[in-house]
Amino acid sequence: MVGLSTALAAITSGPDRGRYSPVMARRCARPDCSQGARTTLAYEYETSTVWLAPLSDEAHPMTHDLCEAHADRMSVPRGWQLRDRRDVVPLPLFGDNALAS
Repeated sequence: MVGLSTALAAITSGPDRGRYSPVMARRCARPDCSQGARTTLAYEYETSTVWLAPLSDEAHPMTHDLCEAHADRMSVPRGWQLRDRRDVVPLPLFGDNALAS
């Protein structure tokens, strides 16, 4: 069984690096969806965790690419947890753009 760190490390290194063409546009892995991929999904059985992250630089057979709509509607089996690590816009804490309290 492969852990999440191994799967995510394999995306950017190892013997599969360069095997997948970065020129080709990646599509959502959901059947009948023709939208472009925006998110990478990975899972780790040991901790019953599903991870959503920004689209990885390269496709990998141990992860799945999803469009934004399918990633937003993602649900996991009972007993599993979903960890969404997609980019979040940070709020400014100081300066002219800071939120007034």
